[in-house]
Amino acid sequence: MRTVPYLRSKLRRGTWFHTYRRGDKEISLGVHGLHPTDPRVFAAYCAEHAR
Repeated sequence: MRTVPYLRSKLRRGTWFHTYRRGDKEISLGVHGLHPTDPRVFAAYCAEHAR
C-alpha cells in the first residue's frame, strides 16, 4: 500500500471511511466501504487534490 499525502483512511465498525485532510479542512471523499487500495479511492483522492 502506498502512502498518499492528505488521504486519511479509517476502519470503523467494519467499514472503511476516507477523507481528504489538508490544513484545517477535512472533506469526505464519498467512497466509503472500499478498501484503501481500491483504485476508486485513489481516483476520488486525485479529483479532490486537483481542486
